[in-house]
Amino acid sequence: MTTDSRPKRAVRTGDGWTIGGMAKGAGMLAPGLATMLVVLTTDAVLTAEEADAHLRAATRVSFDRLDSDGCMSTNDQVSLLVSGASGVTPDADEFRSALAEVCTDLARQLQGDAEGASHEITIEVVHAASEEDAVEVGRSVARNNLFKAAVFGNDPNWGRVLAAIGTTEAPFDPYDVDVWMNGVRVCSAGGPDQPREAVDLTPPRHEPRHRPQGRRGDRDDPHQRPDARLRPREQRVRDMTEKLQETDPDEASAKAATLIESLPWLQRFSDQIIVIKYGGNAMVSEELQDAFAADIAYLRYVGIKPVVVHGGGPQISSMLDRLAIPSEFKGGYRVTSTEAISVVRMVLTGQINPQLVAKINAHGPLAAGLSGEDAGLFGGRRRGVTVDGIEHDLGRVGDVVEVDPQPVLDQLAAGRIPVVSSIAPDLDNPGHSLNVNADAAAAALATALGAAKLVVLTDVPGLYADWPNRDSLVAHLTSTELREILPSLESGMIPKMQACLDAVEGGVDTAAIIDGRVPHSVLVEIFTNKGIGTEVVVG
Repeated sequence: MTTDSRPKRAVRTGDGWTIGGMAKGAGMLAPGLATMLVVLTTDAVLTAEEADAHLRAATRVSFDRLDSDGCMSTNDQVSLLVSGASGVTPDADEFRSALAEVCTDLARQLQGDAEGASHEITIEVVHAASEEDAVEVGRSVARNNLFKAAVFGNDPNWGRVLAAIGTTEAPFDPYDVDVWMNGVRVCSAGGPDQPREAVDLTPPRHEPRHRPQGRRGDRDDPHQRPDARLRPREQRVRDMTEKLQETDPDEASAKAATLIESLPWLQRFSDQIIVIKYGGNAMVSEELQDAFAADIAYLRYVGIKPVVVHGGGPQISSMLDRLAIPSEFKGGYRVTSTEAISVVRMVLTGQINPQLVAKINAHGPLAAGLSGEDAGLFGGRRRGVTVDGIEHDLGRVGDVVEVDPQPVLDQLAAGRIPVVSSIAPDLDNPGHSLNVNADAAAAALATALGAAKLVVLTDVPGLYADWPNRDSLVAHLTSTELREILPSLESGMIPKMQACLDAVEGGVDTAAIIDGRVPHSVLVEIFTNKGIGTEVVVG
């Protein structure tokens, strides 16, 4: 990142599509240097002409208005990469607005990390005759050395603002200009207004961008809240009044009890690998996606090594329906034709995986995407399924028969969270891919990694001994007990419970299926004494 002190990322999601971006370059304030590189990506469907028009409109109101002492460089570049993997053509106005938000967010982050800068100044010009005049006035003030020297000296010298405006071609009446600094009107109708002492120009204290929430409430990051960088005294008093202690002692005791309950599990799983299979409705609901991503980031921050394996059943079905490719299931497995495998691969590796990585990385630069095809991670062979004594062909569907955990171990050693899509190369047909069941893939990977626990997210609370009797939910059973009842289970539950069985018999200490529809169910399962689903152990 050269001079950058922290990563700069931004994500916005629309109706079935996502825009993500990352930036480097903090504005090296030595003369003649201001290197900036920005890469934006989207899975929306756009033509090259549409993408170009949207990008030009977004940069015009964001990066083009970021000024580092007037310096620019031939290396300043913004790129937009369009994959179309979502298959969704967005509303033009909605997409352009979201892209502008991402660019503005990144521009603010660049501003907040400018090398050598002591102050970050945001200039707003209103009631100009045109947008061009407003931009010219803003740039003139931003580049005026006398004005910047005044700010550096904590002097709200509004006269230097008027002097800078006077150097532009923008028409204005000097006796009809108001100047506000940090919420205080220091100039009204071209003359003095509030006393200069009312303006606080103290620069912000820079802190790490990703830090825990303060115990007294939210402590906003000045790099994410540019309007809150410099506040007048009246505003600071108002803020303190809003942050008076409101913690209820009983509520505090309950929270403390929960934290203490997690202590033995924090000790048990510290520095251990836990494999989580992500799937079901938790992949569809935006709220549940955010909760799951927060859970995974939490595990990483408390010293556990989470590994995520995901399928994509709902999204694959949706894309196949959109492309008029029929879907069929046999024995709980998707029948995958040669035509369908390309869609499966695109959705798993090109859509779901980067979206999940972005969700986790909203909590810090933690996650890295992998495919089962990467560096020989998975090796697969085609399989069929027996239903009611009859063998059925499943097409391009396979079992994971080989696992090389090194690509995942490398990511863990680098402090990252591997996020693995359940696709595998066909060992018997090089160059071709197989759709492998994500539950089975997660179990195979957990075994190869020597994981301490496997957690499988489902759309039910767990395994029922007497389905559909909801009072028969099983909290704990042994591998022997599971093997006995496995043939009698509902077809959709068989692959999940088989995965748990394979994992514990392969050396994983415990495996559990939990209800992914419950927010933060992963944390409840791992850090509480009773858990939330059905746990399987060897025995």
